[in-house]
Amino acid sequence: MCSLGITHDTTVIVYGRDTEGQANEKWPGRRAGQIAANRAALIMRYAGVDDVRVLDGGYDEWARAGNALEPDVREPTPVSSFGVQIPLRPELIVDIDEAKQILADREHAALVSVRTWNEHIGNVSGYNYIGPAGRIAGDVWGNCGSDAYH
Repeated sequence: MCSLGITHDTTVIVYGRDTEGQANEKWPGRRAGQIAANRAALIMRYAGVDDVRVLDGGYDEWARAGNALEPDVREPTPVSSFGVQIPLRPELIVDIDEAKQILADREHAALVSVRTWNEHIGNVSGYNYIGPAGRIAGDVWGNCGSDAYH
């Protein structure tokens, strides 16, 4: 992040492109740029950036609204120090063993699947290049959309 000029106290707004697509494409999700933006936001929070936000609607909505676009590539000004030890928030990402430990207390923890209903119930894996279908035992369905774009 230092090479991008980002420190722990930089306000960062991330965005992606191609938020609209079809789940039946050969490679579903390949154009789901907002998913990548949300992943980047999580990693930045994990690292220690205090204020990370995701642009609602991403590039597509920005352009549709008539906001300024430019063809020039801007070079960031690197910084020498991020300002805090990375990762500052290691608790945001857990490995399987830690997840099992947390989930042992079902009264105060939940494992939530954010995949489609058909993925959740094991009808499909969600990707034409991934064979096994199913879910992690004990999870609940979070109903976060019907395909990679919702």
